[in-house]
Amino acid sequence: MRVVGRAPASGLRRDLLWLLALALVAAVALLSASEVSLLPRWPRRGPVAEPSQTLRIDMPFEDYSALLEQRDRALAAGVVLTQVDDFLPAVVRVDDEVVDARLRLVEGPTDRLGADGQWPFEVRVRDEATLLGMQRFSLLAPEAVGGEARIALNRAMRHEGILVAPIRWVRLVFNGDDRGVYAMQAGLTDALPASQDRPGGVVLGFDADRFWQQVAGFQGDLSLALADPILELEGLHYLEADAFGDAAIERDPLLEAQRDAALAQLHHLQARTRPAGEVVNVDRYARFLALVDLWGLPQLASPLNLGLAYEPESGLLEPVAAGGGLGAWTDTRLDLGATYGDPHVQVAYARAATRMSSPEYLDELRSTLGDGTDPALWDSLAERQALILGSLTPARPVFAYLAEPTKGTFGVLRVGIANVTRLPLEIQGFDINGLLFIDMDPGWQLDGQALRLASMDGVVLQAYSADDGIRYAHFDIPLTATLDDRIDPNEGLDVSVVARVAGAEDNSLTPVPVGLPSLLMEAE
Repeated sequence: MRVVGRAPASGLRRDLLWLLALALVAAVALLSASEVSLLPRWPRRGPVAEPSQTLRIDMPFEDYSALLEQRDRALAAGVVLTQVDDFLPAVVRVDDEVVDARLRLVEGPTDRLGADGQWPFEVRVRDEATLLGMQRFSLLAPEAVGGEARIALNRAMRHEGILVAPIRWVRLVFNGDDRGVYAMQAGLTDALPASQDRPGGVVLGFDADRFWQQVAGFQGDLSLALADPILELEGLHYLEADAFGDAAIERDPLLEAQRDAALAQLHHLQARTRPAGEVVNVDRYARFLALVDLWGLPQLASPLNLGLAYEPESGLLEPVAAGGGLGAWTDTRLDLGATYGDPHVQVAYARAATRMSSPEYLDELRSTLGDGTDPALWDSLAERQALILGSLTPARPVFAYLAEPTKGTFGVLRVGIANVTRLPLEIQGFDINGLLFIDMDPGWQLDGQALRLASMDGVVLQAYSADDGIRYAHFDIPLTATLDDRIDPNEGLDVSVVARVAGAEDNSLTPVPVGLPSLLMEAE
């Protein structure tokens, strides 16, 4: 068992640490002023591979004029708002493949609609035909999907058994005008699971129309809209579930039944009438969350971008890495709200994140992706691994106290422990005077704050929630369990809690002070 302890600094060491802290504060202020992040930077602006194929779009003058009017309306509103009749006819070709299609601007921000920008397009091929195997796809600027790093991430997702919306690079020529290199990203359709060796099933997502309409009310300022304390726009509750490929589904009774079952599952997730672990494939979803955290693209886990494929055999939903026009890679971390407060999902995420933060995982991934990947990407991944491991081994994961002896605690040490992390916490046991380790016995628990998870033994404290506040679980450790030839009871007992994030590997040691009368549990 590995225990990670933090000893207090003293004397000269404390003074040096204080000076170091002041220097760090000054450095942070300087870096903030120049908008430089302390987190690892991704190789965002590097060139993408020169495409081997050219995608040509030809649109009649009258229809292209209507497209320009759509753009003008979007720039005036500050956001692209779409409706079905915005689709305009066009002929699209790649090599010898020629199809009739309809296209419109991609709903969302207007930052790519400048005179010199790469306008984002949503394309639907007509008459159930396909182009390069795609019936629906988006054309996006390479940096909007993450550049070459996104291609590598998609391969990593596939290696972990996660469904992805395929991306390929094409050179776009629109009405004879070379628009440069674009990302051609497949849309979410019921054909996607079968294309990646899954049983056929419907694919769901969330209709973002209402979201972008609300953003338009803030003159297109997304940051202001997301800061709105009334609506909490990006929450799952504000989005409406949608099945893609409705026309094809309506013609197939089996797909129609799957769609209805899948939508019911999503409604359960929105209403919290079922825990997430009964709605999603926990293992695949956890691996998906760990990957977007490791690779620095947490937007993929947002309901605005996430696709969900229905598994007919299990009745569960599995994630699809999609998301178009997400913007550049970020240095932010995954919001654990994506675990929906379900301890089974949370533990599975911690387990997957721990595995993916090991040097062995990067070696395996390098072998899978090959040596052609940008070396800077591996450096960034290694830095993010260290960040994630730091989060999974917090310095003080619990608040704890040791009750003063009373008649009700005769013969026992009564300890109160509260989890202050946003992941479930496994209480391993107690360290006595740095000499004796006592395994936690679930029978010592006095109240109902601990969880019983089928996937774990022992005592697990549920994750901290701001809505519930700090909640203590209480345990009575028999004094007989502390008897040991190395410990002199006359010298007193120094008790520490040994705990770890459930699913992680490293333990933390937290000393237990005596007292805090306002928190003591009344003896019965």
